[in-house]
Amino acid sequence: NILDEQSFGRHMMDMVVGEGYSDLTLYCMIVAALTAYEVYQRQLAQQAALAKAERMAVEARLHVLEGQLNPHFLFNALNAISAYVERDPRASRRLMADLADVLRFTLHHAQGQEVRLAEEMDVLHRYLDLEQARYDDQLAVDVDVEADAGDAVVPALLLQPLVENAIRHGLRARVGVGHLAISARRRGNRLVLRVEDDGVGLPPGWQMDAQRGVGLANTRERLALLYGPDHTLRVESAPGGGTRVEVDLPFRLAARQRVQEVAA
Repeated sequence: NILDEQSFGRHMMDMVVGEGYSDLTLYCMIVAALTAYEVYQRQLAQQAALAKAERMAVEARLHVLEGQLNPHFLFNALNAISAYVERDPRASRRLMADLADVLRFTLHHAQGQEVRLAEEMDVLHRYLDLEQARYDDQLAVDVDVEADAGDAVVPALLLQPLVENAIRHGLRARVGVGHLAISARRRGNRLVLRVEDDGVGLPPGWQMDAQRGVGLANTRERLALLYGPDHTLRVESAPGGGTRVEVDLPFRLAARQRVQEVAA
């Protein structure tokens, strides 16, 4: 523990009083030590204030990014539901329930940036139900999440904009049924998430740095704010056509799961 100024002064006195220093020398040593201690304490306070300001700035920016996603998703979901209101009321009610669950998830996690991957996948299934209805079942989806990956924590609504991007830019222009594959794998201390489609693929000369769309640009910035250099986001052509997006993150368990593992 760091000593307070009085204790620090007494400690210094005890150290030097028996060394035969003159009163003046002793006084100067104590003043110098106390001054250094005060400067050190001031630096600690400044560092703490700076860290707090940076954390608040990051949180504020993340909230702005989340706010960009919500209206974008809501507009598309309502369009999908409206197509079923008259021709299939039962389906429209099911889709409205899916939308309510997605929005509830979004609101519940507005202040918490990370969720268990299992929760993320649950809400993604509901989102995909809306998208499959929107595209009249011309969308086939394969989801493969390893059992031990489900307890890892990921940014809330990380996958939804990536899936939406794949559908809008890769599969919508495709003739026939489009296929979408979503997977999650643990690789040692890393979590690898992948979204792959068999759509039209990347346009010639495509570069990630030039992208300004909401989905991909938003995801890039959120990942940078949350993980800094400890992550990768790759967008590349998939074998056989289409596009693959891969996210590599630190594999971390939710706090409750870590406690359970330690107890075991």
